[in-house]
Amino acid sequence: MARIMEYGHCHEEVTRKGIFQPCDKTAVAVRIDEEDGGPYPVCAYHARGAMVSLPDLLAAVFNFDEESA
Repeated sequence: MARIMEYGHCHEEVTRKGIFQPCDKTAVAVRIDEEDGGPYPVCAYHARGAMVSLPDLLAAVFNFDEESA
């Protein structure tokens, strides 16, 4: 959980005046990356679609902690 919370900002991208930029709003949820299966933080606007269930989130956090130790 600490790894996810350290990012604190949405990892999605938005288009501003035709230019892709990071969303950078405060993260309030976690989504699962459809390509690699890993969780990443998102803001309230981007908190839709493929969400991470709490058991999957906890498993990912504990697996990350074990791998990084």
